[in-house]
Amino acid sequence: MSFIINLNYSAMKTLKILLVIAFVIFSGFARDSQTDEKPTLKLMKGCMCMSEANVPRMLIQNTPVIDVDGKTLVPPLTMVGEAWLTGHATHMGNFIGGQSSMTGVTAHLDMNALTKGKIVLVADYYGRITGANGDYFDFETSIEIDATDESHRIITGTYTLTGGSGKFENASGGGVLNGVIPCWYVEGTLEYTR
Repeated sequence: MSFIINLNYSAMKTLKILLVIAFVIFSGFARDSQTDEKPTLKLMKGCMCMSEANVPRMLIQNTPVIDVDGKTLVPPLTMVGEAWLTGHATHMGNFIGGQSSMTGVTAHLDMNALTKGKIVLVADYYGRITGANGDYFDFETSIEIDATDESHRIITGTYTLTGGSGKFENASGGGVLNGVIPCWYVEGTLEYTR
């Protein structure tokens, strides 16, 4: 009889140990599921202005434009090769000066717009915006600048987020931009996991 009691006691002890192990494992899964960072889609709005950095300007392809009689229709043009960005955006706060910038990749004159009497510059940039807390996100943008009226250069375009740091470590999203150089508004979505 004592053998049966000891066996049951051993079986109970083993069962208790297995239950404790199961509890630890399942509570770990529960904790992981609670802290599993799922992407959060947020609306993003902001305003930014640029100031030209002291670097060489970017040459605009397709310029100068010379007609068949040798008359210059459009002189050789350049545009900002790199610019510092200031401003603010939701989820970022104010940008940190000297840590937010954009750099030109390519630029060309839109020849189709020229046939309609407009001077439209098309360009691609990449950049980084650093928020008030030091977190940043990287972006790529494609823009058009209607420079037909040099005193009122209208900018439009799109941007795509390509990652970042801190809460923007795996940021994605994008949107549109529009304004009058040197400032423009941005509006779009931002998806990040923190």
